[in-house]
Amino acid sequence: MRKLWSFSTTVRNRERLRDFLQVLKNLEGQNFTRDNQVKYQVLLIQKKVYEPTGLPTTYQNLFKDPNPDSISYEKAQEIFDYKKYEDPPMRGRQSVNPLNKMGFAIARAGSGRIQITELGNKFLAGDYDISSVFFN
Repeated sequence: MRKLWSFSTTVRNRERLRDFLQVLKNLEGQNFTRDNQVKYQVLLIQKKVYEPTGLPTTYQNLFKDPNPDSISYEKAQEIFDYKKYEDPPMRGRQSVNPLNKMGFAIARAGSGRIQITELGNKFLAGDYDISSVFFN
């Protein structure tokens, strides 16, 4: 029986997938606990890979600053907290989901440590033919 593919729309282009994976690499070897799910989302904000919608101008201006280090971890946490998400860890799970589904990483609560797969490491290294990466 065929299985329908389903992908989150959190990440819509391949370059963003690579950016999301690069941020996840910082957590490799750690368990994907609720705390690390939140930490992953905060890191995405800090690295300007993810910008929440509906932010006040003061936060929006941080994302416009060309300096890649213009957002501290503490400020990224403040931005994340500003959104008052009902289930904060869910944000990290949603962001990592396409990486799991594409086979670039294994990052699931209760499934051991976060692991970037061989395919994921090739994708990060730039050692790939994009069509074969997405086919595999």
